[in-house]
Amino acid sequence: VKKLVIIDIAPKKYQGGHENIFKALLALDLQTLNNRTEAAQYLTDNLPEESSGTIQFLLKNLSRQTDSEGGGFEWKMNLKSLWDNYPRILDNIEAHKPFQKPTLFIRGSASNYIQNTDFPHINQLFPHATIETVDEAGHWIHADKPVELLHLLTNFL
Repeated sequence: VKKLVIIDIAPKKYQGGHENIFKALLALDLQTLNNRTEAAQYLTDNLPEESSGTIQFLLKNLSRQTDSEGGGFEWKMNLKSLWDNYPRILDNIEAHKPFQKPTLFIRGSASNYIQNTDFPHINQLFPHATIETVDEAGHWIHADKPVELLHLLTNFL
């Protein structure tokens, strides 16, 4: 690894908050879906607090099965593994020594995942870190501001 990019996550323990999303995704019966519109409607009905942009982002992980006779859908992600390991994903990141190479942390201005109070700990573990903020982006910067994210990545790498 010559350079490292970390997008909107700090090396700390998080409280969670995606449980409803996981439960809705896991409850969606992929084998009875006829089309993506049905999936979007199901998620909209079961995740009323989520924006349509978030629903569309989640559905990017849904693809039609090509190897089954009747069609159906499947998740591109390993949803079960993500859910089973969710507590570990939220846990603090331990390091025995600092990462001594250039590191770029990118955070969204509308996200609370990397706070200003996290900077000292980030700099302790990543002494060559730069922290950039993408205006008007939430946690899913790649969905909210893809052009701005690509620009930061290209300039850094």
